[in-house]
This record gives sequence, C-alpha cells and structure tokens, in this order.
Amino acid sequence: MPRPLQSKPWAHVCKILIKLSYTDKIEYCKADDRGLPDFRCRDLKNHKATVILGHREKASVIKIYPEDEVWTCEFNKQGHLSGIGIVNKGADLTVIIH
Repeated sequence: MPRPLQSKPWAHVCKILIKLSYTDKIEYCKADDRGLPDFRCRDLKNHKATVILGHREKASVIKIYPEDEVWTCEFNKQGHLSGIGIVNKGADLTVIIH
C-alpha cells in the first residue's frame, strides 16, 4: 500500500504576497471530519496546491499574514488533496491550484 501524502505547513513570520499566474485556479471548500479538504478532481492527480485556512477573495495577488495557517498539499492519484489536520475539521479553505 502506498504511503499517504503529507501536507507541509508553512513557517512564515512576515507578510507574503502570492502572485497568481493565468494558469492558477482558486477553489473554495471545507475540511471534512478527518481534516481532509473536500475538494476533489481526478484531472489534477499529482499536482500541488496551496491551501489557506479561511476564505480569500479572488484577486491577482493573495496576501498571507503571519497569523494565517497555510499548507502545501498534493493531489493523489484519485484526485484527493492531502489532509491539513483534524483540528481544522469544518473550516473554510481556499485552495490555489498550481
């Protein structure tokens, strides 16, 4: 059985600006009871995504503040995103697909 994908939390201490390219997509979802984002897409298998706790408006630049929780996640072969932790169950998420 393959090892499950791991999400990597960001360790940032200052404001970060993420400039989106024309190929980046922004989607919104919630974390389920196991801390997994409920956004799934088979076409995105093996892609990476940036997941931000909370809802962010669509813009050409996304601002990340030091108090924000952010992860780099991966889509598996079935198109499921890696988890962000059970403590975040039910939370609104912003997913930036790269």
